[in-house]
Amino acid sequence: LQKKLLLHLWENVSRAVKNGSQPQKSTADYFKTEMGKLLKYSRKPNGDIFIEMKDQQPITLTKRDMDHYSSVAYGLRTILALQQDVMFRTDIKLVLLDPAAISTLKAFLDIFTLAVLQRAQRSARLSNNYELSPGIFQKSWETLQHSVSPQQLAGTDFWTSPRPFAPLKPGDTSLKSKFSTIRQIITQKVSSYEAYNKISMQVFLRNLQVYFARHRWPADAETGRKFKALFTESMIDFAFESLKLSEEIAKKKNRRFIREEDVDRMWKAFVPFDVNEYEDVIFFPRLGRSGSLTIEAYDFDAFRDSGIHWLYLQSALKDHLRELSIEPDPFAAELLVEGIAQFGVLALRVAGMKAKEKGDDRLSVEHLTNALQDIQ
Repeated sequence: LQKKLLLHLWENVSRAVKNGSQPQKSTADYFKTEMGKLLKYSRKPNGDIFIEMKDQQPITLTKRDMDHYSSVAYGLRTILALQQDVMFRTDIKLVLLDPAAISTLKAFLDIFTLAVLQRAQRSARLSNNYELSPGIFQKSWETLQHSVSPQQLAGTDFWTSPRPFAPLKPGDTSLKSKFSTIRQIITQKVSSYEAYNKISMQVFLRNLQVYFARHRWPADAETGRKFKALFTESMIDFAFESLKLSEEIAKKKNRRFIREEDVDRMWKAFVPFDVNEYEDVIFFPRLGRSGSLTIEAYDFDAFRDSGIHWLYLQSALKDHLRELSIEPDPFAAELLVEGIAQFGVLALRVAGMKAKEKGDDRLSVEHLTNALQDIQ
């Protein structure tokens, strides 16, 4: 829905810029004009957003909610995902975005989406629904589109391609630019994690013992080096296998890119898990209480805080780029690395359990090897 809304705005602005009689008008100003046709809102002195609604109760978004939601890059990810789609379309010509236009678009997407969520929540509560259903969410979204019907916002179908795509041949010079979007995303992610967390290896090893394996690191340096090497190699292999399986699902649907839906289907088949209301993950739920394993949400948070899950995907792409032919879109990439992080914690947790079962005081390569075999 965000991508369709964004495409509608972007196409209208592109036509206006092309036919514009006001060359001094900025791209951001063109977007503000189009946005005003969709949503009438103003900012109060305290920072709250007041949204006018035709024949309905107005919506107020608090500054706190705006600050919290805007701190996450959902809007930017939507813009990037649409740009990636449009790159391969000769029938869609969009004006280039400058930083001011991007900021304007992100702010509008944040406001629009938060308003939809508030309306959807209100509707669900009035209907005594425990959860937001797709129907409630879609209806709330369409209600906010004052002057645009759902048909007008249908957009172009980016989800399939008119023909299947063959992998690049070995030695193909275009290999250097292959998967350029996801590779640049990873580079930025790793840089951001380093700047934000300044995580050292010592902190990660502490988390490994306290949160992940819940067992002590090997005492001698050589055993520790071998354990780390095996874990790293296993994680890179797992990242590649996950990406390859997601690609196979996407190919069956004749997609241009791997989508979030493809990654979701892959995880359900490859490493089955459920998520409870606390966001704890229950691995292998069909095995029942005795065979399943629950890992708390904060354990995964501690793993992801290092940014190392993006490094595993980066290494997988570097090692296996020739074997891959369909790039994940930005949303699929997020879900992919989240699953990679989950598997990393799972492998370490089971390794720690193996060590405890044997009565060993410290982790060893054998424990990790047995853990990986058990999970398989």
